[in-house]
Amino acid sequence: MRTALKALAIVFLVFFFVWTTLPLLIMVVSSFKDLLDAFKLPAVGDFGGVGVMFDFKPTGTHYVELFTESTSASTCATA
Repeated sequence: MRTALKALAIVFLVFFFVWTTLPLLIMVVSSFKDLLDAFKLPAVGDFGGVGVMFDFKPTGTHYVELFTESTSASTCATA
């Protein structure tokens, strides 16, 4: 009984860890995608759509714009 309860707790913790970290992983991966790649959907009936998540050419332009453009910082400060 005790080992079954321990196994159930481990399964729950693994499921909870995957459930909470998967959206964070998707956000981080999507931040390195081009805008069109970030919103690309798999074809209808394509159940291997997870490959779309990792099939892209990484870019850092979003981060370059975030840290180099001064207009967005001044707009936020005055709003």
